[in-house]
Amino acid sequence: MADSLKDQILAARTAALGEHTEDFEIPGFGGRLWGTFKALDDYAELRQIGKRHEGITDQVEREMAVGADTLLEANTDTFALIDGKKEPLGVRLGLELNGYLGIEGAQNDREALFLLFDSKTTNLMQLFFRYDGWTKVAQTEAETRVEGKSETAS
Repeated sequence: MADSLKDQILAARTAALGEHTEDFEIPGFGGRLWGTFKALDDYAELRQIGKRHEGITDQVEREMAVGADTLLEANTDTFALIDGKKEPLGVRLGLELNGYLGIEGAQNDREALFLLFDSKTTNLMQLFFRYDGWTKVAQTEAETRVEGKSETAS
């Protein structure tokens, strides 16, 4: 397969997946704090997130670090849901959101995310598992959309 054709096929899939964002409630804030997340599709990027934490020997701690970093990478915005209306906050998860909320003490985005959840790691992982399940659906939908376009082109 010619590189240009291969690039076009991969670009179509990336574009289809890039159209996918989803809003998720940030657990622990009574349904008022939400985040918008994009589907991550770059295997190298996802693998790099995992590799950053290979030195953590405790499996649960490693999974939480990978989950936190994945959410930080995928988050595009946060908003408050007040009386059924979205009120954009204009900040992303991590130091930006914690600064907005007045939550201090973090040195980096991952620490900020753990502080946001007030060490309630089940809330963090609940959000990650919801996001992870959604990305699998988004990837399948993107693949179906690309396959449909290529069938109509033939």
